[in-house]
Amino acid sequence: MPPEQDVHIVLDNYATRKHEKVAKRVERKKRVHLHFTPTNASWLNSWSASSRG
Repeated sequence: MPPEQDVHIVLDNYATRKHEKVAKRVERKKRVHLHFTPTNASWLNSWSASSRG
């Protein structure tokens, strides 16, 4: 990935992804942006799995 582009990662809303250690590490990586699915959006997981191909 070119160094001038940001990295956007979409994650489920699982609590470990919001752990303090994860947040600190992402904070150090200015290009990385985490986006979390809504808590009650389990249907997105089904859609995501089916849209892969």
